[in-house]
Amino acid sequence: ESLVSTFVSPTAPTGISNGARWYDTVSGRTFIYYVDTDSAQWVEASPPFDATEALQINYTASGTGAVTRTVDSKLEDVVSVKDFGAVGDGTTDDTAAIQAAINSGKTLRWLDGTYKIVSSLTRTLTSPLRWYSDGATIKLESSSSIQKFVDITSNGNDVNIFGELTLDCNQKSFIGLFIKNDTTTFSDVIIRDINVKNAFRASQSFTGGDGIFISGSFTKIILQNPDIRDVIMAASAGISGSQGVSGITINSAGADKAPQRVDIINAHIENIYSQDASYKMDQDGIKIFTEEDEFGEPRLYEGSFSIRGGSINNCGGRAIKSQMEHGVIDGVKFSRDSSEISQISGTGDMPEIDFQVGGGIVTNTEYRYSSATPIRVISFSGTRQTGKYSFGGKVLNANVSTSGTGNLPRFVTLSMFNQDRYQLNVSNVNITGADELDYFATCFQDDADGTYSQSGTTVTITITKHGFIVGDNLTIDYTSGSAVDGSFTVASVIDANTFTVTAGSSATNSGNVSVYKEDKEAYINIENILAKVNSSNAFVQRLSTARPNVYVSGKNLVQQGSSTSFFKATTSGNFVQDLSGINVRVI
Repeated sequence: ESLVSTFVSPTAPTGISNGARWYDTVSGRTFIYYVDTDSAQWVEASPPFDATEALQINYTASGTGAVTRTVDSKLEDVVSVKDFGAVGDGTTDDTAAIQAAINSGKTLRWLDGTYKIVSSLTRTLTSPLRWYSDGATIKLESSSSIQKFVDITSNGNDVNIFGELTLDCNQKSFIGLFIKNDTTTFSDVIIRDINVKNAFRASQSFTGGDGIFISGSFTKIILQNPDIRDVIMAASAGISGSQGVSGITINSAGADKAPQRVDIINAHIENIYSQDASYKMDQDGIKIFTEEDEFGEPRLYEGSFSIRGGSINNCGGRAIKSQMEHGVIDGVKFSRDSSEISQISGTGDMPEIDFQVGGGIVTNTEYRYSSATPIRVISFSGTRQTGKYSFGGKVLNANVSTSGTGNLPRFVTLSMFNQDRYQLNVSNVNITGADELDYFATCFQDDADGTYSQSGTTVTITITKHGFIVGDNLTIDYTSGSAVDGSFTVASVIDANTFTVTAGSSATNSGNVSVYKEDKEAYINIENILAKVNSSNAFVQRLSTARPNVYVSGKNLVQQGSSTSFFKATTSGNFVQDLSGINVRVI
């Protein structure tokens, strides 16, 4: 049979010839154009075409440059999960059908429905992944906990997921959506309107505990309108400082395999916590990491992130934790109003926003606390990478409101670590409702503690991930043994955890040691602040014996209370200069 002209459209085509065929996309019926001596009309085909005719019927898309294809070829462009037998009624086991649809490698449409799944869905890509959802829910009903619900290995291919798609882990999976690219071929991830709920870290059996986990070589990662809720950790399931729960985690897959650009837009993240009220670690809303250097410290390069709009509510730890070179947080709303996380009030080191490494800008943010306040609202820690300096920190336009939570210890802190110099600018901040604000800003430098052994004049010091280089000037306090304290220069770096200095005289000693790097400088400027500050304290505090040189300035600082002091050093030996023009007004 020769090929005939075929049209696929919602309305009948015009200007066509006898024998043309038209598939009506509205009714799903097929018609033939019939012309006789005195009339022309569309007549419904009877019987309907069989499958082989799709190989013989032409299809031509509208638009300049369109080429003619067969209907069979056109129909293969997109497949539906129901093409593979998925039912989507919430009770039928659709695991095999859904896995077959995923394995097809075609552009996949998820039709509205609830698809019952009893095991992990996996795919190792050989071409870009494209999924489109019309409101589908994929619900896990496995007999026991699994590590990853949807597990995608990119292999250097792009991943695109669009449309409202819900992954309900049903407290059966540690991770909801896992995407990894551990090749050196960089690709992109773009996901819009995905919902992940009820991920559950049930034990220490697996790593992870995340709504979304993306790892590896990606040029850009864009998450638009993600909704992550109820990512919870069972009692005794955490590994402190290593394994916990988070709404979204983005990190590297090894050397030279780290994401370069991350954009998270209008995220809603809620209820990330441990069921153990006494456990304080690793319960974060968003975590963004880069790769580590040879010393095991974050390796900074031209990597950056932005988090814009949306809300992050009720995280048992930090709302945002960053270890990238630079980040922008703009227009995000933060809150803590759940009794499940009331235990974080007064704990030692869990800020709302934690720039652990690198720097960034925080603008147009709101913070509302009714169940608990963090120990710090915003924390900057500079960078520990050798020879690499952070852009510094900036906070602009913030409103903090508390009710029934007691004191707010600090609004912003600057921790110097191995950063030689850092600039922090804060302006336009209103703090209301807190019984008192202990300090508005605090700057400090932690000691690094370890052990030492001296043989002759060579002192070998062991400190985990010390981050020092040859030539660094250090103040060393030998807290046990008989070595002599003082200022020393790093003579050699043996590895990530060990370095040497030269003592003034020969001896044999060993013991514990406390070390900090000298000649650090912090520049802090704060303007246009309204806060109720503890009357015995001040706006800016420098604490710890390992203190940097701090240069401070400010204006238009309005506080409710009796204190009019601006700067306070909590220990002797100032190393401080107060710049002129400071203005503190009491109301």
